[in-house]
Amino acid sequence: MLEALDAWVDDLCAGLTGLILLFNPDCLIISGPLITEDRLVLQPLRQRILSSVMSCVSDRLSILSARLGDEAALAGALRYWLECRSE
Repeated sequence: MLEALDAWVDDLCAGLTGLILLFNPDCLIISGPLITEDRLVLQPLRQRILSSVMSCVSDRLSILSARLGDEAALAGALRYWLECRSE
């Protein structure tokens, strides 16, 4: 079980590292049911990402879990719908 989770974190790290290098953000906010597992998912993911990017990127990059947890996508969709409706 832990080997599969570790492989998933590696795959997620590879994809997110590519996006970080492309867009150069100051902050990366991650959401999802597994991200709430700080010790098993978020901490290893954060360490792998920060070690995969250049120090000029990792020195200022914050990697956080979404405060809304699993509801983040729903809140974003609702906000988008409300904004589109008002136009």
